[in-house]
Amino acid sequence: MANYCYNSLNILDADRTSINFITSWLDRYEEFNTMKEWYDELLSVQNKIDEPCTRWFEFEYSIDVNSDNSQELYISGDTAWAPTEKLALAISKEFNCCVNLVYEESGNDIGGDIIYENGEIRPLYQGTYHGYRLWDEGVDYLYREIDNYFDDGSEPTEAVEFLEDIVSRGGVKVSDTDLVKIFTHIKDKIDENNKK
Repeated sequence: MANYCYNSLNILDADRTSINFITSWLDRYEEFNTMKEWYDELLSVQNKIDEPCTRWFEFEYSIDVNSDNSQELYISGDTAWAPTEKLALAISKEFNCCVNLVYEESGNDIGGDIIYENGEIRPLYQGTYHGYRLWDEGVDYLYREIDNYFDDGSEPTEAVEFLEDIVSRGGVKVSDTDLVKIFTHIKDKIDENNKK
């Protein structure tokens, strides 16, 4: 069974002709047998993707019109196992535009927020799933996840291991002050549970 990887591709500065071409291509997804065939329909020879990063893409899209009459195309949905990094890069090259890709998949422990601009890659965050959630939401994410461990009846050691794992592998710095507050929160939760 596939792990569903959530993707959000925001095409920020393509011209109207490009947006119309891309949406027409999106509307025809079901006509193709493979992701490669579908990608090939969108991309010129110099931007072809040899091997797509996923086997399918269940998506929806919307277009926003800004006050300056420019358009932004938002594509979001699930792929199998991996994010649509190759597609985001190829679109940015093909249409000479900026694409912001945000993805997360807890089973494979990946998450990221990457800007692709005219074929250039600028990762804002690329790493673990929980590291991405922490980077995106701040320390409130840690409190919420720790509370979930206690609400689910997990052992307190699991909450501590979760916190240690994020701090060691997540790639996001948590201040010593915040760590002390979070460990105090865990201690308070343990004390609450012991009173029950």
